Amino acid sequence: MAGNQVRLEIERREPFAGGGSFGDTGPYERLFGKVHFAIDPDEKGLPNIVDLELAPRNAQGLVRVPVAPKKLYQLPHYFQNGSAL
Repeated sequence: MAGNQVRLEIERREPFAGGGSFGDTGPYERLFGKVHFAIDPDEKGLPNIVDLELAPRNAQGLVRVPVAPKKLYQLPHYFQNGSAL
């Protein structure tokens, strides 16, 4: 998946479990947003995606696949300055 693109769009951040600390790891936060994928449908070794070859392609020949989960993951507090993003 070397030619594939991924973009993470954070829409909202909030403390997890009221901002309470979890031992030595500290507090976590919950992230809400979208993940934007652009995959090359001609790439060898991709999982079987039904009718991928019929999907519209962008100018680079990639198929855009937006995903909008409400909860992406919980991020340790020491990354809250954005250094992990």
